Parts: sequence; structure tokens; C-alpha cells
Amino acid sequence: MWKEGGVVVNDDQLASSTPLISSLSTAFSLPSPQLNLPVIPSASFDVRTVTSLGPLSKLLLTVDMMAGNLHALKSTKDAITKKNIFSHDKIEQLVKSTTCNTRLDMFVNGMKKKTYVFDDARQRETFCQLIQQLKRKHSSDVDVNYVSIFIGSWNMGSEIPMFCLQPWLRSDGLGKKRSKTLGMIGHDIYVVGTQESSLSDKEWSNRILSLLMESFGEEYYVVLIASLWSIRTLIIAKSKHKKKISNVQQSTVKTGIANALGNKGAMGVSLHFGGTSFCFINAHLTSGGEKMKRRNDNVKDISRFLDMGMKYGKDVTNKFHHVFFFGDLNYRLDQLDPQTIAESVKNADGNYQQLLEHDQLKQCINNKELCYFKYYGGVEEEEILFPPTYRYMKGSSDCYVWEKKKATGVRINVPSWCDRVLWKSYPYFWITNTSYGCCNNVCSSDHKPVFSSFDVKVRSPLLAF
Repeated sequence: MWKEGGVVVNDDQLASSTPLISSLSTAFSLPSPQLNLPVIPSASFDVRTVTSLGPLSKLLLTVDMMAGNLHALKSTKDAITKKNIFSHDKIEQLVKSTTCNTRLDMFVNGMKKKTYVFDDARQRETFCQLIQQLKRKHSSDVDVNYVSIFIGSWNMGSEIPMFCLQPWLRSDGLGKKRSKTLGMIGHDIYVVGTQESSLSDKEWSNRILSLLMESFGEEYYVVLIASLWSIRTLIIAKSKHKKKISNVQQSTVKTGIANALGNKGAMGVSLHFGGTSFCFINAHLTSGGEKMKRRNDNVKDISRFLDMGMKYGKDVTNKFHHVFFFGDLNYRLDQLDPQTIAESVKNADGNYQQLLEHDQLKQCINNKELCYFKYYGGVEEEEILFPPTYRYMKGSSDCYVWEKKKATGVRINVPSWCDRVLWKSYPYFWITNTSYGCCNNVCSSDHKPVFSSFDVKVRSPLLAF
């Protein structure tokens, strides 16, 4: 039995998909759940203070998200006083050192600059994200100067998901994930791209919408859901941002047989948040390890022919401030046999650099001599710290299978990072990645869902052009 979004499915229901679909359809038509604000745990950081008076001294910084305060204590036994507690509205600025990735200056109203040294760069980054969220959660200022965006991609394998999807939406899995405290805070925008989708648009959007509102205790609404055959893009945003989101457009490009079938291709959606433009491209490219050139051709066609309110022939990736390109891109590992890959993954302990040297997509991005490289020019991808997302035995979290029987014979699909999230931004438009990983415990498909999240500065609509 599993429970999600108010829907309970017994083991007996799993034996037949027909009654299951019926029960899901009924459940998804229920009213939205009541919002219960989650209790967000405090987060603590061991730091050293930098002063001109002597050696470094230790402090414990604690971000109390529920109360809206930051505590700076020498010991957990210290009493909280006016001298060691800073309310959200008193914290004026955080300045990261450009020469030391663990050092941070904090400016508090009415006090001298405070300088902290964290244990590592990731701790510093998490602390900065928490302070940003602290100020946003408790500030009465209605202006928004940055948004957090979740990008999710999952080839569902034409199966109905039987596993809890909350970890996916919280960026909780393998790889670079959000901290436990940040995972309790919902993003401003969720972009969920699926391939080989199994549920209807209505069933899928209701399921994700219900999950978000139950998980984070905030009102969300569906900005858009659109499909090209089984390639689907769902965009959900916090209801409080509804007036800030405008100019929503969609377009599709088919790259299947003779560029006429929509089983392969891309679903593109663009929008403005205030004065900043975004484009989200959910793609399912040609499969097969030997078809890298064909995949590159797919990318060329997608970038040229997605019609986002402009004439054909113009590269869509240069039209928007921020472009996200994600999906089952189907790039494989070259020149390695599947058994070797599986053994390497088993012994990798989170370090996949040797395997990634054989990754076709990395080669396309890094090798300027490759054909159509220009269509990947300026594209970025966060470091991969999670195992290959394809091809798993359905129902398994760690078992790869690579023989796939087809009418034409047996095809070998080596374990690969088929499912990816890339982005491309205008120069001087601030964006930072906050998570990139996969959920290995979602096992209904032979692909694992991937997640990536970003903090993006946005411009006032008065500055739009």
C-alpha cells in the first residue's frame, strides 16, 4: 500500500491497471487539500569568526526559519540575548569572498561587519540560501528580486508511478541535493517535464498540484500544461506570483520519423516573470548509442524551429534571458561495455568523472570540433554526482539491465546519463544552481527522475525590453 496526495492504493489494485486508472481518475477530481503549514526545522552551522583582535573563535550560527531569526552562539548552552540574535529585517547584506570560497561577510543594521569562515563552500552556499529564504518568508516587502525554480525530468516508461514523488519535488535523492531545511520550503516555479507519459494531463497536473500544496502549505496554480504526444510539460507557480507571470507561449517540434511523428521532439514553453524572460524546452531525442549525430541534428532543428513568437531560422536559445534544455536527451557512454560501467558505478562512491569522460553529451559541449557544437555553445550543466539514470530493471533502485529485446533483435543499452538538465543565460544575468540529482527510489520506470533547482535574479517589469 502507498499513500500520496490523499490517494491510497492497495496491493490488490496493482494487479490490474484498468481499475487503478479508474481509482486515480476519481481521486484526482477531489477538491484541493487543506493547507497545513509544515514545521521547518532550524539549521545550524559551525563557523569561525575573523577579527583583528586575535585568533579565530568558534561560533554556532542557527537559522530559525519559523521565528525569522538568526542566532550566533559560542555554545549551545549560551542564553539567547539581544547581542546574539539577529532578526531577518536587521540582516542587510551577505557578501561572499571571491578569494576564499568558505568566507562570508555579513552586514547587520547598527553593527560592525561580521566575517565568518565555514567548514566548506557548500555550507556557505546553504547558509546564504537559507538567509534569502528567511527574509522572503518574513518580509512585508511585496517586491520580488529573485525566484527559485525547480526543473524536473522523468521518462515514465509508459507506467503509472506507484511510488511517492515528494522526494523528487524536494530535490532529495542522490547527487547534489537541497538541505533538509531548504527541502521544506517550496520553490516559486515548478517545471515538470515528462516523456513516455502515462497519465492524462488532468490526472498528472492534479497529482503534482496536490502534492505541492500538501508538502509546503502554500497555494499553487497551474500556469500551463501542454503535450506533444507523450512529451509533456507542466508548469506550476505560487499563486501569489500570478500577476507577475505573463506572455506564456508554447511551441512544439517533431523529430520522429521524417520529422513527422511526435514520439520524439520537443515541447517548448516561454514566459516572463516580471521583466525577465524564460524558455523551458522539454526534449526526447533519438535513442541509440550509435546515433549521436542524429541527436545533434535533433538539437539543431529544435533550436531553429521552436516558434516562440519569432520567425523561423532564429535560434531560440538566444531569444530569452534564461533557457533551460532538459529531458531524455538519450546521449550514451561511448567505448565501454555495460558490465564495466555497472561495476564502475557500484564502486564510484559518488565520483563518476572517469565514466563521464566517455559521455557523448559532455563531448558535444566540450569539443569544439564536433558537428553542431554551436547549438551547445554557452550551455552549462551542474556537476554530475549521481549514477546513470538509465537503464534500470523496473522495480529496482540499483540494478541495471542492458539487453532489450526488439523485433529486429537484441539491442544493448549501456547504463548512461540519458536524463539531463542544461541551461544557458545571457551574460551578467545572475543564476545559480542549488541542486542536481536523481531519485533512485522511484522505481516504476526504467529511467530515474532527475531534479535540478536554481535561484535566479529577476528584473522589474518596468525594465523589460
